[in-house]
Amino acid sequence: MACLRLKVRGESRTPLTKIAFSSLQDKIKVLRAKSSLRNSSEFSRVCLRSSKSHTERLIEINFKKLMEVVPGAEGLCVAGNARIVDRRSEDITKVRCIARKQDP
Repeated sequence: MACLRLKVRGESRTPLTKIAFSSLQDKIKVLRAKSSLRNSSEFSRVCLRSSKSHTERLIEINFKKLMEVVPGAEGLCVAGNARIVDRRSEDITKVRCIARKQDP
């Protein structure tokens, strides 16, 4: 495992720490247990999240671009897990959209 403290992003913010795990199993174990940190007084302000790979970021960018040009996509959005969701048929409060076609 390797740790790297990143640059400060503003005076009032704490700098982020980037952690690289030696194996995928270690990463999975830590990310599955991250919700228990909220109950700990020592780590209650710690936020863990997995970063996206280059391929995942490209797929997300492509989805966003497709949503802009597809005719009739006004009721659709791309969820955070890269699924295309119909906002008219699903409870949109349960879905965090990363891209949606803007109404003209």
